[in-house]
Amino acid sequence: MPRKLRFGIISTSYHYSLRVHDQLVGSQKVEPVAIASRSLDTARAYAADHGIPRAYGSYEELLADPEIDAVFNPLPNFLHAEWVIKAAEAGKHSLCEKPMGDDAAQVREMAAACEKNGVLLSEAFMFRFAARNRRAREIIASGELGRIWAVKAGFSFNVPRSPRNIRHYPEMAGGALADAGCYTVAATRFLLGAEPVAVLSSMHIDEEFGVDMSGSGILEFPGGPTGLISYSMEDAGSQQIEVIGFDGRMVLDQFVISAGEPGTISVRANRSDVERVEHFQADLIYRAEFETFADAVRGEAELPFDQRDAIAQARVLDALRESARLERKVGLPPQPGR
Repeated sequence: MPRKLRFGIISTSYHYSLRVHDQLVGSQKVEPVAIASRSLDTARAYAADHGIPRAYGSYEELLADPEIDAVFNPLPNFLHAEWVIKAAEAGKHSLCEKPMGDDAAQVREMAAACEKNGVLLSEAFMFRFAARNRRAREIIASGELGRIWAVKAGFSFNVPRSPRNIRHYPEMAGGALADAGCYTVAATRFLLGAEPVAVLSSMHIDEEFGVDMSGSGILEFPGGPTGLISYSMEDAGSQQIEVIGFDGRMVLDQFVISAGEPGTISVRANRSDVERVEHFQADLIYRAEFETFADAVRGEAELPFDQRDAIAQARVLDALRESARLERKVGLPPQPGR
């Protein structure tokens, strides 16, 4: 395998262009070598704008390229499974945008296809590679806050109402839980390093579009910690986590989209007026995510967030939807292998 892991990008994604591509330029471990679109002209223009060597007029042509080792899949949610499975069948590893699939059953199908073909699969929650979010997990593990009894995670933004926006289509795996709430679930699991055993959820389902526009949930974790999540795509933008322990509390602002930008962690001991603020410089969270994936593909390191993690994440999202539908708490039996 060449020194750099060669990535093909499936779709001329605005997200990839806006946030990801520039962070990969100059990497010693990964290289974007091809872009695919349903239009060859679109792919060629995008490739020229981003300095990507090859352009394809179909996703199938990109997957047939023998000089591509892995794909980054930032397609709309409802297309993730189809193209991860096709990539696996073509012998390509997949780094797939969130949410991995429509539900846990679909994610298991994706994982099975990757295992059958000997390729790796990971869900691209980039915030897990931000220095301050990793530092927050260290603070929790150190015991400085004492035994944790609550993690409050909220993520919201405003999406203009439009029948042209795929977030408003249930058949396209739209809705606020898939688009925003998944981050609050993943962040709570990440910080606590554990899986919830039960959830209780409430959702606002829009009468016109039939998707959840906002919601909240309670995640019960083994040993007592509770995750309190809220999310919305019809609210003013906010991203905050508060971790509360018996000996202190910690606050992280802008933990998702701006996780790689300069930021702070604030820690205060209970019964104290003194607040410690840790400052963090900007870091290349997308580069770190891609390079970690590359290290795992080469066998140089374990993949920290593999298909088992993606299945565990999807199981929680499934349980939140079921709880909202049934209007009661839903249990989560232990996942084999976790």
